[in-house]
Amino acid sequence: MPDFISSLNLHSTEIKLMPEFLFEKSIITQKTIAWKKITQAWIKFFMLMFLNFTV
Repeated sequence: MPDFISSLNLHSTEIKLMPEFLFEKSIITQKTIAWKKITQAWIKFFMLMFLNFTV
């Protein structure tokens, strides 16, 4: 089982409706990663920033 469970395989409409930042907390390490949306087009690229804080 992966540490972080994410799905980047989203439809372009879902991408447009998403907030600019998403936070995901690891069940195993208790660390939080932040996903920053860098496009609202159909291109599904995200910039991954590893953060060492918890939400």
